[in-house]
Amino acid sequence: MKITRKNLTSARALGGGPPTDSAYQQVLCADYTLHKGAGEDGSVYHVYKFTVGFTNGFSLTEWVRDPYDSEGELLPGVEERKAAGCVGATKSILYSLEYTDQDIESGGDDEEIDVGQWLTAAGRRGHVKLTPGRKPTEREKKAKAAGGLLPRECYASISWMTPKAWNYGKQNETAASAAPAAPDNGVAPARERRSGGLPTPV
Repeated sequence: MKITRKNLTSARALGGGPPTDSAYQQVLCADYTLHKGAGEDGSVYHVYKFTVGFTNGFSLTEWVRDPYDSEGELLPGVEERKAAGCVGATKSILYSLEYTDQDIESGGDDEEIDVGQWLTAAGRRGHVKLTPGRKPTEREKKAKAAGGLLPRECYASISWMTPKAWNYGKQNETAASAAPAAPDNGVAPARERRSGGLPTPV
């Protein structure tokens, strides 16, 4: 069995929990599919889902909403401002994958862009900030064991970033981790007055 270096580099391993080495990660998008169409289960949008894969094998599901019909008209019940929000969220993901305004203006066929193909294009890596989920309480664990769901904050989530913002955040994170810790000289920290001014010694 032989695999080209390009194919092996672009693939992700399977399994694993959220990465812990850095909050700033590069990801691959895959398995873009229609989750439910407008009118299904009360949804006013066409809702698509896709898998976001990390290099250590961890993955999570992300969603995009399409507020338009096949003719490019707003779906019934969708307001202009909400449609703009849906498209803006999708555009943020495309920027994260290093697509540019020029790509968007000149790409696609017949004035349309196949979002699924663009998201999952080979070699495209998204730039995200990962927020790990908090540990569930014992009560929450019992509720989940009984068939319930954990609170949303117990699950890892991501924020899509432009490569420029991602690099800036990554550099700051690296600099912060390399900075020496403040010396522990046994002196208690000062307490500030509510009115401002110099700290009041403890």
